[in-house]
Amino acid sequence: MRAEQEIFNELEEVCASSGYIHVLAALCFRDTIVGFANEVRPEDLQKLFSPSTLIRTEINVLLGLMARHSIDFTQPTQADLSKMGERSDKLLHELHETMSAAGGKLIFQQDKLADPDYNPFANAEALREPIFYGGESAYTFQYRDLAPRKYASDAKWLMDNRKVDLTVCREVCKSLTDLLGDRLMTTLRALKEKPAEEWSMLDGFTFSSSEIAERIGIAAETVRTLIEAFCLPGPEANAAYTTLHAFNAVQSYPILRKGPDEFVLFQAYGLTEALYDAPFYWMGADKEYAKVALKHRGDFAEDFSYERLAKVFGAPRVFKNVEIIKGKGATLGEIDVLVIFGDCALVLQAEEAHAGSSERQ
Repeated sequence: MRAEQEIFNELEEVCASSGYIHVLAALCFRDTIVGFANEVRPEDLQKLFSPSTLIRTEINVLLGLMARHSIDFTQPTQADLSKMGERSDKLLHELHETMSAAGGKLIFQQDKLADPDYNPFANAEALREPIFYGGESAYTFQYRDLAPRKYASDAKWLMDNRKVDLTVCREVCKSLTDLLGDRLMTTLRALKEKPAEEWSMLDGFTFSSSEIAERIGIAAETVRTLIEAFCLPGPEANAAYTTLHAFNAVQSYPILRKGPDEFVLFQAYGLTEALYDAPFYWMGADKEYAKVALKHRGDFAEDFSYERLAKVFGAPRVFKNVEIIKGKGATLGEIDVLVIFGDCALVLQAEEAHAGSSERQ
C-alpha cells in the first residue's frame, strides 16, 4: 500500500492538467446533482449514498489541488476528460483505503484489545478517516440564514473593512443557487446541439454578478463585491495546501474567477459554509477587534441556544447566566444556559474559541 503523501502528490499532477476544470465540472454533475421526473423519489437520491460517489470533502481536495496552479480553461478531448476523471476516482479511492488502513492498525491491534486502558481514539490517526469522510455539520439553508444573525453585532466592522453585508449575501446565495439550477438544465439540453468533442458541463456552474444583481434588484457592483469576498484570489492563496491535512483555501474561498465578471461555483454548500465561518477569521486577523469578535461569538451562541431550548422545554424551565454560589459571597462558577426539566438538569457552556480554532458555534 502506497504512502498517503505519494498518492496526494500524484493526484495534484492530475488536477494540474490542462482543462482539468472541465473534468471537475463533469464529476460534480455526476455526483452532486440529482435528476428526477415530476417528483423526487427515494431511488433518485440513492446514488448519493453509493460508495463510488465522491463526497464534498473529496471534491474540495480536487478543487484545492487544481487551484494551486493557474487554471487552464482549455477544452480537453473527451478521451482525455474521461482518462483524467477515471484517474481522479482511482486515486481518491486509494487515498481512502490508505487512510482507513492507518486508522485500522490502531483500532484492531490484537495484542492490545484485552487491555482495558487502551484507547485507540486517543491517537489522532484513528480519527482522521471518520472525520474526513463524516457527514455534514448543517444544512445549506441553516448556514445561509444563520450567518447574518451570527454576525449581527459585527455588521459595522464587516461593512467598513470588507464591504460585506451578510443580509445581502444571504439573498445572493439564494439567487445563485436558483440560477445555477436553471443553468445546469440549460447546459445539459444544449449538449444535444453540439458535437461530442465540445461537450462540457462547465457552463452549468458558471455565472456573473450582473445576472445575480438583475434577479434580486441590487446594484451589480454591490453584488460583485460580495462575490469577490469569497472568490479565490489566485494560485498563491492555496500554496500551503501541500498535504491532505493542511488548510485548503477553497473552504473559505469556494468561488473561482473565470473572467472579469465571470465566476465558477461547483458546490453551493461550500459558499454557505464560508458565509457562516469565514467572517470570524477575517475579524480574528484584526488584533484590535479580535476580542470584540470573540465576545460577540459567545453572545450569539448563548442567546441562540437559550432561544432554541426555550422553544423545546418552555421558557420557565430555561435560565441564562446562572451563578453557582457556595456560602456567603463565594461564587464557584457560572452556567451560560441551564435547563431544569423534571429531575434532570441540562447545562450548556458557550465557550469562546480563539480565531485560530476550528471550533464551530
